[in-house]
Amino acid sequence: GRISPGNLTELAVAVARYANPKVDVSSIVKDTPVPASARKGYLRGLFGGGTLCQEAAEIAAPILDGEKFANLKVAGFSPIDASQKSKGHCFWDFGDDVFTVGRPHPMMAPELKMDRMVDELCDPEVSVVLIDMVIGYGAHQDQAGEFLRALDTAKSRNKAASEATIIVASVCGTDSDS
Repeated sequence: GRISPGNLTELAVAVARYANPKVDVSSIVKDTPVPASARKGYLRGLFGGGTLCQEAAEIAAPILDGEKFANLKVAGFSPIDASQKSKGHCFWDFGDDVFTVGRPHPMMAPELKMDRMVDELCDPEVSVVLIDMVIGYGAHQDQAGEFLRALDTAKSRNKAASEATIIVASVCGTDSDS
């Protein structure tokens, strides 16, 4: 039960339609080839908050075959807790209380989310990682730098797996945020 390379395009269309229902995305992706590096594997979603995590899981759920897990309630997903490693298709809300007790929210301190991204990128069973980055007032000053450091760490740990994994990052902010 893994996501097939052909379903990556379907997932991209679903996400694009959700982001802007007025845009006809079918003509944009109709002739878009699946990247050569795409392989069958699991989808892992890493989010700094529950709302974006919930929405992404609900959008992806219809095309995901096999077991689905999340640390928040999503129809069709089994529960998973912070003490467990990801398995199957898995969505994580790093803004959940279990991750923030005694530490700043992942918007301000993205290290736990980035550490998990490294683990997911190094897992040869993972084909796609969805991750969000919230920028602006109250957020970590260098989200992009943290992201790039995590990519470098993953490459040094397992270059083949990390380079074969597709990363879909959403950046939430305004034009005046840096």
